[in-house]
Amino acid sequence: PKRLDNGCSLEDFNSVENVTCSEFVYSQGYFEETLSTKFDLICDKASLKNLLDTLLIIGLLFGSLIGGRVGDKWGRKKACFLAILTIVPVTIGAGYVTSYYAYAILHLITMTCLPVIWINAYVYSTEIFSPKWRYIFIGLFEIPIGYYVYNLIAYLNTTWTLIHLWVGIVTSLVLPLYFVLPESARWLAQNRQEDEAMKVLASIAKLNGKKLSR
Repeated sequence: PKRLDNGCSLEDFNSVENVTCSEFVYSQGYFEETLSTKFDLICDKASLKNLLDTLLIIGLLFGSLIGGRVGDKWGRKKACFLAILTIVPVTIGAGYVTSYYAYAILHLITMTCLPVIWINAYVYSTEIFSPKWRYIFIGLFEIPIGYYVYNLIAYLNTTWTLIHLWVGIVTSLVLPLYFVLPESARWLAQNRQEDEAMKVLASIAKLNGKKLSR
């Protein structure tokens, strides 16, 4: 086989997934640090990247199973913001951990929280808005604003750690809305909090220029 100038054979670069490597040289043309370079997820460790995809699916599945129950117990608004409040430190922490397995656990937690937000946000929209505003809310919810923002973060930052840091910071900007948005009036009424439910309905009616009577 043909030898390269540094003594390596071209065949040395074929089928390297099962080869145990001790030294690594990474290209930093686009990113100074990535998940693969941080934890050396190449050669015999390449399969660990696939494990993260498996954990993603498991997290989404588990979150889908508990998302509605969490919202039923603690309220739609609280469920959404509790999940966001969990995601923020977990995402930031994931950028600084030095263990792959610690990162995998944090990844699983994040993926579990996402369906909790999705489910309760949709249910919240059906319980708090009139049909007209409900369609508007769902339409706005479907616009992938976060997709573009997070892609911009990835474009502007060249290290895995900074990407996690800025994703956590941007996500945390949603948290102050907790003190502005009301709880679902339907959920309040179903949980014997009729006075609070009437206050929410009265504020909504006021916004629509209507009066609410019992």
